[in-house]
Amino acid sequence: MKNIENGGTNSNVKSGSRTDSAVDFGHVSVKKVNSMARPLIEWFLGCQRKHLPWRKTKDPYRIWISELMLQQTRVEQAIPYYRRFLKAFPTLPRLAMANQSAVLKVWEGLGYYRRAKYAHEAARIVLKDYRGKLPNNYDDLRALPGFGPYTAAAVMSIAYGKPYAALDGNASRVLSRLFILQEDPTTADAKRRRTEILQGMMRGSDPSTFTQALIELGALLCSPRSPRCSECPIQESCSAFRYLPDPAVLPIRKERKKKPHYNVSAGILERDGRILLKKRPNTGLLANFWEFPGGKQLANRSREETCRIRFKSETGIEIRITDKICVVKHEFTHFRITVHFYTVACQKSPSPKGTARWIRKGSLKRLPFNLVSKAGLEAYERKK
Repeated sequence: MKNIENGGTNSNVKSGSRTDSAVDFGHVSVKKVNSMARPLIEWFLGCQRKHLPWRKTKDPYRIWISELMLQQTRVEQAIPYYRRFLKAFPTLPRLAMANQSAVLKVWEGLGYYRRAKYAHEAARIVLKDYRGKLPNNYDDLRALPGFGPYTAAAVMSIAYGKPYAALDGNASRVLSRLFILQEDPTTADAKRRRTEILQGMMRGSDPSTFTQALIELGALLCSPRSPRCSECPIQESCSAFRYLPDPAVLPIRKERKKKPHYNVSAGILERDGRILLKKRPNTGLLANFWEFPGGKQLANRSREETCRIRFKSETGIEIRITDKICVVKHEFTHFRITVHFYTVACQKSPSPKGTARWIRKGSLKRLPFNLVSKAGLEAYERKK
């Protein structure tokens, strides 16, 4: 790509500051930048997705929960979880007073469970230190668990109407094209520059409406691979539209590393109306979730042998394989797994070791499972 970008940025603007600075806006004048907000907001008011439930509230708690759910989750997937979560925990104090297992159970299936744990931890702090109301101070929000720069800025701008630049993937992509920003958008310098530019764009506008409008533009029109430039309300100000044959080449995407893949074997053991489960540690991946005993494929061992060996290692119980139930594939952030589920049997019902427990089947619905274990349990129930 031909580099037609003018200079760089020399600014000490912090998110939320109204201080003017020498931010570089490429081929667009500062005056033009400030004038982008009006057509963008007018477009948003007429074309926004009005069925989104979080658009119907100014409650900081509900806006915060929506922002947590929308990180790394598609909008349509998040909607039923958002409604279910708020039905269970309609207020921040209700969330704070719940036990973590109940919170994880309601979040079950949405993935990235650390978000739910942070929400629970943050709610408890807010109930104790802020009388149950999210603080309307950026630094106070940033001090809470799970409040990164984007989440804090989004709550400040959308819920409290304060001029904080909320830079998510959609907003970053729009800015990359508006000003032909060619650096990797995931670097700290790129994020800082985009935040400064975004701060200048929103100056003089209603922060809540502007923030939502720019994110909506990225979600509906300025999409990653097939931008609908002909419908864009700020098309005339877009340098990529004016100077590049295909605006979709921006932002520059770094090549993704191939994720490692692991085969896993797991056994489902039932005796006398109880199923043997083990609880994961309270830190790390899928912390505090319940799953079936098993583990990664052992070298030079069959999947059935792996299941028997791993099962005994985790529970202390000798088992034999009786049947194969299903195969479940899943992709995590940094790796992929294929889990082979088996029904297993043992001679008696010994007391398991470690975190393994016999759980009555009627109690299973109250326990949080990850998606893979839940799929295995559902397949087991169907096959019985």
